[in-house]
Amino acid sequence: MPSAVVGVLTFAALAWVGTNLVLAARRSVQRRGRSLELLRGIRLRHVWPAPLVLSAVVAAFVALSQIPPLRVGWWTALGGTGNVVFGTTSQTEGSPLEVLVPVFFAALLIPALPVLVESEERRFRLGAEGWSQRRRALRGLQFGLLHLVAGIPVAAALALSIGGWWFTAVYVREHRRTGSRLAALDESVRAHLGYNLVIVGLVVGGFVAGACAAPATSISVASPDLTAGGRIPERLTCLGENTPPKLSWRGGPSGVAGWAVVVDDPDAPTGTFTHWVVTGIPSGTSSLDGAALPTGAAVSLSSSSQAAWVGPCPPRGQTHRYRFRVHALSSPLRLDPTVPPAEARRRIEAATTDAGQLEGSFTAS
Repeated sequence: MPSAVVGVLTFAALAWVGTNLVLAARRSVQRRGRSLELLRGIRLRHVWPAPLVLSAVVAAFVALSQIPPLRVGWWTALGGTGNVVFGTTSQTEGSPLEVLVPVFFAALLIPALPVLVESEERRFRLGAEGWSQRRRALRGLQFGLLHLVAGIPVAAALALSIGGWWFTAVYVREHRRTGSRLAALDESVRAHLGYNLVIVGLVVGGFVAGACAAPATSISVASPDLTAGGRIPERLTCLGENTPPKLSWRGGPSGVAGWAVVVDDPDAPTGTFTHWVVTGIPSGTSSLDGAALPTGAAVSLSSSSQAAWVGPCPPRGQTHRYRFRVHALSSPLRLDPTVPPAEARRRIEAATTDAGQLEGSFTAS
């Protein structure tokens, strides 16, 4: 998919999510008495099972992700990470929006949670005391699949059904204890809130830790074709021969199972533009000649939908940075030439144990 189209779709998705979060947060403020009642009623019993349920969800997701068709999700296909409601995407990478969008969304999501969760629980749990086990199982599955709207992979949506089944069990247990639908609904809402608050805490904590952590790597990257921080030779660009560079690297963690190389432009007008993705590089390799890749290596799609090196080509008069990044992988990874750049980057990042990069710049005259 052309990068301009991806950029427009990403902006539209973020605008849609932001608008819905604003509306939900507004409703939550209007119903703040009910929201506070639900939040104040959260007890340890609503929170302590959350990590166990979440662990089961993650384990199911990892297992289901081994099936290629289940890795598909519209948000991840656009370069997004996880659930679109968190607003993290490669399209904002390297810009202030990389931080501002997730922070803004989190600021809206947290106060909106009681309203959103109570709505879901009414839809998927109310009346469950009279359902058969089969219907309860199907409703839990429907609950998980509903999250496909948020752009997560099919594997993640199916895994979230585990959470749906847990909330149903909480509802039914409380109904048996009290005989009240409203009491049972409040109990499942609070269990759901506790679960979501744990997830939000983990995501925000991980984001903050990642933003604050100083990048440390044992991999140094060099090239006979360019110098660190210097101007990229014209012959490597669209104004010259458009030939890929030679790269070499040293260091890395022990037990590297393979390498991958990604070259991108974080200053592209539509978001990060991927120029080159090479996977399947054997573990014993320490250099890469773009004109003669090692046996087993493969080039997947760039942001211009070409399975080839696409040289720097910024708009006339603009200076863009280009990152030549070498990834040490924990498991062998060879991607087909048809794999889109967003999917390739996601799978590379998931297997990366360390990475180093060389950066250059180019100005189109």
